[in-house]
Amino acid sequence: MKGDYRNGICNKCGEETIYGNDGNEIGLCDKCFDNLGYQQIGYTGEDCVSCGRNRVIKFKNGKKLCEKCNIDQKTNDYDPIWMETGGF
Repeated sequence: MKGDYRNGICNKCGEETIYGNDGNEIGLCDKCFDNLGYQQIGYTGEDCVSCGRNRVIKFKNGKKLCEKCNIDQKTNDYDPIWMETGGF
């Protein structure tokens, strides 16, 4: 059943999710998750625009997110995917 992440089914394609049946709300299989571009490139050395900590990480999708407060450094918005996966 497509989109039923609580049963380990990817919300996008209907394949098995990366977290199986644990109910993690990210609910994506490996392929769909990889397509989002959340693979880390590394720390930027920049201070977070929200909390001020020097814990900003750059990702392949171009996003820069604070490891502590999950704030997107460009939009100043909270990033739900980062938090739902528990960080990387």
